[in-house]
Amino acid sequence: MLSTDSPYTIKHASVVKPDNDVFEDEQERPNEDYCHIKREGSKIICSIADGAGGTGIYAAKWAELLCKKLPSNAFTQITGIDLWLNTFWEEFYNEQLKKSEGGFFSIKNKFLDEGSSAALLSLWLDGLTGEYQWVSYGDTCLFCYDTLLKSLDSYPYKNITDFEENPYLLNWIHDQQAPQGFQTGLPEQHLRADQCLLLASDALAQYILIAYQVTKTPQAPQHQLYGKLKQIYHAHQERNQGFEQTLQELIDNLDDEKCFKQHCYHLYEQNLIKRDDYSLIMIQKSQKSLP
Repeated sequence: MLSTDSPYTIKHASVVKPDNDVFEDEQERPNEDYCHIKREGSKIICSIADGAGGTGIYAAKWAELLCKKLPSNAFTQITGIDLWLNTFWEEFYNEQLKKSEGGFFSIKNKFLDEGSSAALLSLWLDGLTGEYQWVSYGDTCLFCYDTLLKSLDSYPYKNITDFEENPYLLNWIHDQQAPQGFQTGLPEQHLRADQCLLLASDALAQYILIAYQVTKTPQAPQHQLYGKLKQIYHAHQERNQGFEQTLQELIDNLDDEKCFKQHCYHLYEQNLIKRDDYSLIMIQKSQKSLP
C-alpha cells in the first residue's frame, strides 16, 4: 500500500487463477498478470499488464516487462507505443530465444511464429494536482467510482458486451501495433476526494461492470450475452447484492493478498467471475470507506 509522502492511498494485489496454480510436477504456475506501481518525484505510475497465455508464449515475462519499462509520461498516440516497444523488444526476444534453445522444438516455433502478447492499462497520476491520464491497449479496464453520485464510469470498455470481442494485444512480433487498440483519457481529468479509481484485469473488470449493471441498470441487454458471460450475469442477478457492498468487499480485501486471493476464489466458486488471473489497483485521495 502506497500512502507515505502522498495524499493518495493506493492498494493493489495480483493472484494466479484458481484450480491451476500448480502443474503436474508441482512447480508453481506463473501469474500471467503483472501489477506495478512506481514513483518518480511527485508522479505515480500505476499499471496492469495481462499476459495472453493462449497467444504466443512467455506471456508473464512480457507483461512484467511492459509494466517495468513504462516511460515517465503518458503516450498520446499509437506511434508513441510503437517507438517505445522498439527500445526493448529485441532484447526480450534474444533472451527468450536463447532460453528456448535446447528445449522442445514446438516451444521455439511457437515463440517465433506467435510472439508474446499482453493487454496493458497504465495510469499517470500527478501526486500534487490530482491530474491523471490513462492509456489502454486491450481489455484491462479503468473505473472511476463517484461515492456521492454512486455512479461508475468505465474505460475503455463501456458495456458488458464489449468483452465478447477478442481484445487487441501488444505483441513484439508486430512491426506496428493496431491503432484501433489504442485508447487514452484526456489529461485534464482530476481525481477528487469523492472518487475512487480502479484498474482491473479483464476478469475483475467484467465482474465490476456486471455487478454495477445488474444493480443500477437491470434492463441491460442480456440477450446479447453468450456462454460463460451470460451465466455469470445470471449468477449476479440471483445474488442480488448492492454494488457499493460489492466494491467495498474488493477494496477491503486488497489489504492482504492472501485475503484477496480467497475472496476472488470464493467469487469464482459462486460462478460470479470467470476463471483467470486476478489483478486490481485501487487509488483514493483519502482512506475513508465508501459510503
